[in-house]
Amino acid sequence: MDARQDADGTGRFPVLPAPPIPPALPVPPERLPDALDVLLTTAVRAHAVDRAAEARAVAAYRTARDQGAHALRTRRRDDWRPPGGVRPR
Repeated sequence: MDARQDADGTGRFPVLPAPPIPPALPVPPERLPDALDVLLTTAVRAHAVDRAAEARAVAAYRTARDQGAHALRTRRRDDWRPPGGVRPR
């Protein structure tokens, strides 16, 4: 498109008005931090943490690491690191 100016300074295309300002938040500002805190807490803690299962998972990882299961090289197609900075283990 060509947006050259005419001699009187007006453009070839009409200027659209600015979009309207969005309406105010439905939650009063003084209650917003509490509402946000509840929303984030609910999203992060959707379920109870099973400490025993977490301990079993960490123990299984450490056992596999100590046995050398994680010493295998990464396949080239699975390696997303940038080229050039990759050194063999």
